Amino acid sequence: LITGTFSNTSNNAHSVTFNIRPILAIECSNSNNFTVVITVNPKPAITAMSAISCDGVLFQVSPVVGNPGVNGLVPTGTLYTWTAPTYTASLSGGLSQTANQAFLSGTLFNSSNTIQTATYQVVPVSSPSLGNCVGATFTVQVGILPNAEVLTLSQTVCSGIPFAITPTHPGDGIIPANTTYSWTALPTGPFITGGNLGTSASVISGTLSSTSDIARSATFSVTPTSPGGCGGAAFSVVITVRPFAYINAMTRIFCDGVPFTITPTHNIDGTIAVGTTFSWSVVSQTGGLTGATNGSGTALTATLNNPTNVQQTATYIFTPSVP
Repeated sequence: LITGTFSNTSNNAHSVTFNIRPILAIECSNSNNFTVVITVNPKPAITAMSAISCDGVLFQVSPVVGNPGVNGLVPTGTLYTWTAPTYTASLSGGLSQTANQAFLSGTLFNSSNTIQTATYQVVPVSSPSLGNCVGATFTVQVGILPNAEVLTLSQTVCSGIPFAITPTHPGDGIIPANTTYSWTALPTGPFITGGNLGTSASVISGTLSSTSDIARSATFSVTPTSPGGCGGAAFSVVITVRPFAYINAMTRIFCDGVPFTITPTHNIDGTIAVGTTFSWSVVSQTGGLTGATNGSGTALTATLNNPTNVQQTATYIFTPSVP
């Protein structure tokens, strides 16, 4: 019986040749030597590996062929099977694979706002041309970075006043630390002007103005990007813009002793928000004119008396207050 055990430390097949002389119990002059050739196929011996991927993104891990290489002893054409991974918290997905594959792959989902880890137990086997030799199980640890999943956000500001929104975890969704935001179009909304484009901003901000007499809304479409280049789905930021009252200088002419009312009117006397009230104060009265007094309300009502025979003038300053 010719026996022995060989180890092949390369990633190619190698041969060993024995030159054997048979010895018989009774010496025969015609006994001949013969050879035995043993071909030793390589067996994969792969070191532990690691990889990083994003939430919901297919990953692939392929040990580099080497003799040994960066991942250990990896014969050409090595194939792999694996069991379902074990997880840290908040991970899901990942399946076992019992059919030989050219590389380890899978898709995992991270519902947290921090990196989570899945560990695979992988069995390598050399290619059929190298004898289908099964190597020792090795581990692959896959870190899954989170994506930002941001809810619709909203804020109310006055026309011309800057707004700023910083999404927070968990109230506004899944927000990994150091997430940035981009918006590539100005907001959409009637009677709204202004705004700016944003690229890799840590705060969603801008300044919007309204030419309406009522509150109007504008909507931004914002795309988040988390560390590691993990991109989340676009979300909406709705900015409600309350109008200011912009009142132009007004001139009115009335008769002596006749009651009058002045009500600033939207689109005639300026931009007047619905529900605006006013306070007014008397700046001056010429030529002994009487009857002008300070006050407040939705309209100035007064009766002025002119004791002269020429036109006289009362000047008021109006201060609007928008609800």
